[in-house]
Amino acid sequence: MASHSVDDILAQLEKGAFTHGWGAVAAFSRERLNAMLAQQFTAAFSAATFLPPLSGEMPLDEDGHITLRFDNLIFGAPRLSFESSTFSTNRATFTIPLIGGDVTRIRRSPLLPDRLLATARITEGMDYVLQMEVKLRETGSSVEDAGHISISPFNEPRDPRCNLMTPGFAQTRIGQFLLEHLLDLPLQRSTYTLGLLNAGTHGPLSPTDFTVLTYAAPGAERTGAANHGDGAVLIFMKLKGWDNHEVQLPSDEASFPYLIPDDVRDGRPLYSAAILITHRLSHFVDDTQLAALSSSLLPRGYAFVEGENARHTPYDVVAFGNLDTTDELVTIEPLVISLRDGASQQFTARDGSGAVVQAAGWSSESIEKPLASGSISAGGLYRTVDEPIMGSNVLPTVVTAHYIKDGQQRQTSALVMARFESLNVSPLACTTYPGAEEPIELAASSVSGGTLRWRLLAPALGTLTDLGNGHAVYQQPADMEEELLVQRIEVLDESTNEAVEAVVVLYKKAGLALDPPWTGALTGRGQHEFQVPQSTLDDLVRQHRSSIDQDAFTWRLHGDGEISAVEGRAVYTPPATLSRQPVAVVECELAIAGMTLVGFSVIELTTRLREHPTWKSVHDFRLEPMQGTQAFANGMQQIPVRVTIETAPVNIDGVSYFIPISLVEEATLRLVDLGSKHDVPYVDSDAEGIEHDTGLVWATSDVRNRFRPYASATLTPTPGRRGNEEATRRKELFIHLANPVTPEFFARFTDKDDRIWDSLGISENDTISVQGMAVPTPVLEDYTFEYTRVWNGEGDIVEDDAFSYMLESVDFWRLSYRRMGVAIGFSSLKIEGNTSTLQYESELLDETFASFTGFAFVPIVHGGNRPTEPAGLSFDPYLTGLFNSVAHAPPDGNFWQQPPSPGELLVSNHRAADLPYWYDGMSQGDALRNYRSILDRPVRYVLRDEDGNRHSLQIGYADTSIPGSRNQLILVRTQKT
Repeated sequence: MASHSVDDILAQLEKGAFTHGWGAVAAFSRERLNAMLAQQFTAAFSAATFLPPLSGEMPLDEDGHITLRFDNLIFGAPRLSFESSTFSTNRATFTIPLIGGDVTRIRRSPLLPDRLLATARITEGMDYVLQMEVKLRETGSSVEDAGHISISPFNEPRDPRCNLMTPGFAQTRIGQFLLEHLLDLPLQRSTYTLGLLNAGTHGPLSPTDFTVLTYAAPGAERTGAANHGDGAVLIFMKLKGWDNHEVQLPSDEASFPYLIPDDVRDGRPLYSAAILITHRLSHFVDDTQLAALSSSLLPRGYAFVEGENARHTPYDVVAFGNLDTTDELVTIEPLVISLRDGASQQFTARDGSGAVVQAAGWSSESIEKPLASGSISAGGLYRTVDEPIMGSNVLPTVVTAHYIKDGQQRQTSALVMARFESLNVSPLACTTYPGAEEPIELAASSVSGGTLRWRLLAPALGTLTDLGNGHAVYQQPADMEEELLVQRIEVLDESTNEAVEAVVVLYKKAGLALDPPWTGALTGRGQHEFQVPQSTLDDLVRQHRSSIDQDAFTWRLHGDGEISAVEGRAVYTPPATLSRQPVAVVECELAIAGMTLVGFSVIELTTRLREHPTWKSVHDFRLEPMQGTQAFANGMQQIPVRVTIETAPVNIDGVSYFIPISLVEEATLRLVDLGSKHDVPYVDSDAEGIEHDTGLVWATSDVRNRFRPYASATLTPTPGRRGNEEATRRKELFIHLANPVTPEFFARFTDKDDRIWDSLGISENDTISVQGMAVPTPVLEDYTFEYTRVWNGEGDIVEDDAFSYMLESVDFWRLSYRRMGVAIGFSSLKIEGNTSTLQYESELLDETFASFTGFAFVPIVHGGNRPTEPAGLSFDPYLTGLFNSVAHAPPDGNFWQQPPSPGELLVSNHRAADLPYWYDGMSQGDALRNYRSILDRPVRYVLRDEDGNRHSLQIGYADTSIPGSRNQLILVRTQKT
């Protein structure tokens, strides 16, 4: 593997510019991005936006004779790898682990008896995955001038494959089936955010546009390499200070160095991220501007942290560092864990610095079986259910910490995989024949995480190869004497001395059908009857013209339990307790016409003792407005709606159980248009509402955005009928309207058996009617734009003249808005083009009197998130560049103890007496120094007020022909909103 240390990378960068015309390039490594994906994966469980388990069947061959059945297949945290990534694409390998559920392979043929081919109980650690190539998705948002980088199975998937089986064609078929399941889900349930490029800082290193590539680390494409799959996501950015239009992308690895060094300390990598900035902006690169750039690259809770002495300027500026969490991000430790039934685990909430966050409370809930959620103490000590649950080998349970931050109630989640066996092996049982070319791949996982050892038990036919890490391969013997033989394979956990056995049924001509061909049995409970189907016996009698009596049957049992023969049938009694042999095989020999026919049936033994009650019917299903039923038809303002679902009690043996719908079922909840019966779409997962030109008339979201509800929405939902809280589930949805329409919606969800439940006719308030209000058109008189003198320079104010005799001053012009006399703040700001404007007193070469602007903005935000407040005024990078070129001190960003108020745009006007004159002919052809072509223009601001309505405004100076034009700023509305 080629080295790519700091020194190696700097040696490459010394050769010249590598930004290819872009302002900056950021690189983030696989390890930290995957940690981010894992956190988003667990957070989705508390938000009911997780990937639901899959149950269903698929054909494995063209004729449909071989079927693969999934029962409760559970998807794990996705991860990225880059072994196939090149500069010609922005694709990456997207891998979703399979961490729970049962998988059964069955052969059903009209010419042969039905047969179990293999059965497996999937758990995490077995390395079964769904894998595909996807593109990284780039989207933009007009709300906050932001760009989003996300990854999802929806992003042009290619070559889906799943390694549940060995043959390549089967892996492709299974992969396509699982992918189709994911593609049937709403987009937000399988989309993960990798980057958030926010141009709201408006500094010289603030992004204006971007594109994304992926890049494999040197040597990472080689299978077996120590760094196989390593790589980075590269973000090529245009910046405010260098918004060059003549950009290119690297054509191959030789034209761009791998930016993340492989230096280590104490065996750990020192770096996981890097930022490369064009040498043309090197004069802007300081701690403040680099921090502003890095804060614009990542989702909330993450930041680029520059390493110690890790900034260099070989030609372009490069800073090495790490993608780290901030105090904003609270996670639970451990994040994902497997526990045996009846086991305990202490959970702790920590912020990004590792400090303990005191939780106000803890809760736990099984995503599928609400009555099997275990228990958790006020201090975060969790205990799983005490006994196995019928129909489950893994029980996913969400553990949630509830805490207060910035005065708001928040929560964060972890995932517990409750397992009812300490040690699992896959396949648990399979059937094959001697001489088969395709070997059997085995996988095992243990709750303890101990070393696993494999052993071939007597009669030890065939060969077993231990591959390490819980994997082995069994090769069938070339031949055998017996017609049927049961070969057991043991896997032992050396740390606990626990073992479990897998069963391989080897047969030559096992053409005799048994009914049932396979079954499950509970230890210590019931009896099971096996027999040759009467239709099979009748066919044999006709074919061989021979009768069959009871003595013709010979029954044998391979494994635990007891078997007895009764009138040509076999009765099987399971063992009282489960040993390390969870599979038994019933064998039948039938003698007829001098021949012996052999058949068998496979029995899977479990100790899942407790049957889990489930709800049967819905008692109450209603929709209630939380704050009125109106919203401005701007696509952003939300109408909050509370959906309540209460199930009817279930009576079992005289005991009433109150069981709410599960989290899996809640996650299917959606609104439906009453007129068309079409589901209301969700807003894009990266957006706060319906963006311009999407064509959507209405949409829904399950997240409150920054904008407040309609101003007259003072309705408090009526208590309504109070049912049984144990059987009740509530969820808040938010309706967005982009046109002034009056639709009516009802609610719908799908239960575990794929039955659809509608709110219609079940209760009062079974629909909700909403109204889109016309978006108001403000007039100039609705705005207040007035100044306050915050600093006086040389000179005196004479006869109330604040300008003529004042050589220097700073005025703060504050923009506010009132609609019908009511003050309304601004919640978002986008600046189109330059962020400062400049005007000299005259266009004489010896002129030094000039005025210029800066700005600051603090949004007013509803819904719980606290906005980031600026440390000072911001200025256009072309303005600061002009100051540098004329050897003038940089503009003063001081607030003079008068910062902007939330919801207010502050535009500063600075009058200077000593700013040397500049005209663009002085640039000597350097486009970066054509300052006046940029700064002579007024500044165009696009704001959204706290109701989500857009305001497009222009602020600048009057024409220079007007005396004193540089003393005051003029506000102009630029278009209808």
